[in-house]
Amino acid sequence: MSKFIQTARGCGFRFVYLFGSFISGKESPNDIDLIWVYRDGSLESLRPACRELINYATMKARWNWDMFCCSDNQAIIADLLTAFRKSKAGTKRGIIKIDLERFEGLIL
Repeated sequence: MSKFIQTARGCGFRFVYLFGSFISGKESPNDIDLIWVYRDGSLESLRPACRELINYATMKARWNWDMFCCSDNQAIIADLLTAFRKSKAGTKRGIIKIDLERFEGLIL
């Protein structure tokens, strides 16, 4: 995961949110769920390595990630986080936010 975080930082992504079984109490989580947050208007100028990080089909096939991305619009982020805070069973689940600009982690 650290390789991807470093690549994301180099791409100018702002945050990554991790959730799902990867951060649960499961002994063997089967995938990683994440949301890349990019600066609004910056997608058009991304390098190929950066575009690969936000290509759902590529990340799912290569790494078994369920990956989403969105701009740094706070309303969109809030809606996504509200939706992903609930598991399929309806229980509340944690989300880890990593600030790629400062490279600090925060548990939400």
